[in-house]
Amino acid sequence: MRPSGYLYRVRLDGSEAPERVTPEDQPGTHFYDFSPDLRWAFHTWSTFDTPPVTALVSLPDHRVVRVLEDNAEVRRRAEATTSHPTEFLELDIGDGVVMDAWLIKPRDFDAGAKYPVFIYVYGEPHGQTVLDRWSTRNNYHRAIADLGYLVVSIENRGTPAPKGADWRRAPFPTIGVQSTEEHAAGVRELGRMLPYVDVSRVGIWGWSGGGSNTLNSLFRRPDVYHVGIAVVPKPQPHLYNAWFQEIYMETLETNPEGYRVSAPINYAEGLEGDLLIIHGTGETNTHLEIVEGLVDRLVELGKTFDYMTYPNRNHGLSEGEGTALHVRMLMVRYLLEHLPAGPKAGG
Repeated sequence: MRPSGYLYRVRLDGSEAPERVTPEDQPGTHFYDFSPDLRWAFHTWSTFDTPPVTALVSLPDHRVVRVLEDNAEVRRRAEATTSHPTEFLELDIGDGVVMDAWLIKPRDFDAGAKYPVFIYVYGEPHGQTVLDRWSTRNNYHRAIADLGYLVVSIENRGTPAPKGADWRRAPFPTIGVQSTEEHAAGVRELGRMLPYVDVSRVGIWGWSGGGSNTLNSLFRRPDVYHVGIAVVPKPQPHLYNAWFQEIYMETLETNPEGYRVSAPINYAEGLEGDLLIIHGTGETNTHLEIVEGLVDRLVELGKTFDYMTYPNRNHGLSEGEGTALHVRMLMVRYLLEHLPAGPKAGG
């Protein structure tokens, strides 16, 4: 069993309040692998800015018996690159909806200037992005921020955050419709809250479902987003894996309107900004026809866009020496070209 967040224990009869077992002085995210008798656990703890430490602990006192991996060298290198701690925010967009977000500032941040914003989105019910947890993707975002961007991620309703059933079920029977509007509202709220946010320069990127949300953002809200990078998106959800889509949207036969309004391809005429689509021709998940149907539609509409394919790569675009680095450098080059970095004088 591997619960994340914090570990609590509670009496089965409910006679006492839950007792926190995870130490109070350890924020962030925690994973536990328990022994069969629940007297021991391998405990892994990290935060957004600090690499994980794994130790054997006794329970319920949570005493560290042995540190198995402290990632000391990674921690030293991370501290050298973390000029500003990641900030966690709450964005109140009205109607009782308060979304969590994180914000990474550039190394030479000037609070008196205004910076372009680069949004990292997933937004689908399968996962979260706003977690106080170490990830190598965070390091990539920090490198982008140091080029002169505010890098932000926002958690819309529907994601598996511990906010209750209403939050989780809110998007049904669609995927991508509500999340697009809530992200746009979140960007506007960021601009209202923070004077150094330049809402006239906003980019967005995401992978898989995040790629789909990137397409929806550019197509549906061109008033908010100016540049988008959609990596292995699924612009035609009715052609995507049934096991995924039908969990959250039922079937095409029972929910045809939900599938229609969720499909970015049906809103491609709204594209006004700069769009880069990245895909692998060896996809076994988001099959090539799902994306190339959108390519054909954009061509039909006379839209200008950029399209990069990696031969025989699958959904993770990891096959082949140098591929992972090439993808990320391609994204950086596109961003710098179409959403110039750096501050402008505040106003």
